[in-house]
Amino acid sequence: MFYFLRQNLFEFANVIEVVGHTPETGKHLWTKGARFDEPVPEQTIILNPEYGTVMSDFFDTTIPLMSDRLLAALKETGEDNYDAYPMILQRQDTGEQWRNYKAVNFVGCIDAIDMDKSDCRRSSTGRLRCESITIDPARVGSAICFRLKEGPDLLVIHEKVADALRRHEFVAVLMQSTQDYDGD
Repeated sequence: MFYFLRQNLFEFANVIEVVGHTPETGKHLWTKGARFDEPVPEQTIILNPEYGTVMSDFFDTTIPLMSDRLLAALKETGEDNYDAYPMILQRQDTGEQWRNYKAVNFVGCIDAIDMDKSDCRRSSTGRLRCESITIDPARVGSAICFRLKEGPDLLVIHEKVADALRRHEFVAVLMQSTQDYDGD
């Protein structure tokens, strides 16, 4: 079984938000699944507390940002197909900073959707819209964490990774069965 690793804004409504890219982080395609040609230098990422004040262990909006403790838990599962770049997260209002986060570029983009078993259709623009996604294990091989070729903003993790992450109490981290996904 496979899961999407996402930021959980449903149960954690008081989560602070990332404002956006810096000029340097905006140069990169964080969801492409390919290594960057050069390392990304440390940047200050601005947080907007307008909608909340709680720090999430995973921000999956403009730049995938993970806490050091979430990355350590991923590493314990054997997951290592990512590059992590130190970032400084700073509150827009108070200037308070966190230095225990990394911008994470996951390497690997797989055409893994079993279209016969998934509930997907193409929009008028050709974009794939799914209400349920079944991952074909034969296409995945030994990968335990990857992005989907169609839907690369979705980070897929194997059940063994999800089980290991559940043993921790991460803030605002959701492991959603791919079959329960509703992209509309």
